[in-house]
Amino acid sequence: MTYRIRNFTPNDYEQVVQVYNAAKPDYPTTVEEMQHDDRHVAPQCKFQRWVAELNGRIVGVAWYEQREDRFHAQKFWIDGYVYPKFEKQGIGSALYETVINELQPFDPILALCAAEENRIHSVQFLLKRGVQEASRHWISRLNLSAFDLTPYTGLEQKLKAQGIEIKTFAELASDPERNRKLYELREEIQQDVPAAGGMPPTPMSFERFVESHLSGPNFMPDGFFVAVHKGEYIGRSNFHGADGKKIIHTGLTGVKRPYRRRGIALALKIKGIQYAKHHGYERVETQNNSINRPMLSINERLGFTKQPAIIVFKKVFREETA
Repeated sequence: MTYRIRNFTPNDYEQVVQVYNAAKPDYPTTVEEMQHDDRHVAPQCKFQRWVAELNGRIVGVAWYEQREDRFHAQKFWIDGYVYPKFEKQGIGSALYETVINELQPFDPILALCAAEENRIHSVQFLLKRGVQEASRHWISRLNLSAFDLTPYTGLEQKLKAQGIEIKTFAELASDPERNRKLYELREEIQQDVPAAGGMPPTPMSFERFVESHLSGPNFMPDGFFVAVHKGEYIGRSNFHGADGKKIIHTGLTGVKRPYRRRGIALALKIKGIQYAKHHGYERVETQNNSINRPMLSINERLGFTKQPAIIVFKKVFREETA
């Protein structure tokens, strides 16, 4: 078997998406989504993708990237996938070595990568290359057909008695400061999101937030819920669909510190569940850091069930200096 590793080109999107979806059938993407993400890589973030080609067909893909909301000039995320029937034939190893070698000119400190704990081959592949476990993230799922909304009747009314209303992004269109308020809310909430493997949150510009978070093929204006108190945006939870409307995923859910422990986050989650049931989704899926106990408690209360964890590993290139 003779394959070659080469740089990704714009003509490769369709085949790369096929590889990704074959390797991760529970989390499919589309050409449109991948192109959107590629167009919105922040200027300061390094990003490069390679493919493995066998007889003119792409059978593997790998890349390094930096993320604007967890940015450090010498820290990276790396990822890669091979068509399942071409695994264990050296393709993944070649892609991995390509990525690691191409990172060297940047004098990297560390790179994060991830694997689901039940994908033993992937976990062992990474461990053999000297990575260390950095954190775990729980995937939790809620079966919507079995979910009973009755116990949560009146939740919104209790908040309204406190002057708190839940509005959708679309319903807030008349507020000229809507996008700016959502940006400031996200930046405040983000500071309490647990750091991923040594990458704490970093600020994002307002312009970048609007173009990368309030647009795109997965953005749902009527599935983005905001808690409002006297014109102030105090909490949020957004949802985006995937997989032919079977699965809906939750994005960032959070509430400003002064407003916590009032049931606002729970009410935001319930709004999302109502939305998902109304639009015919089969299940809601969410992901949380294993140390994010407050959000995990809400999910457990609602009946979300934990799936195999995503293990975040870190490859340390050198010790970080102060």
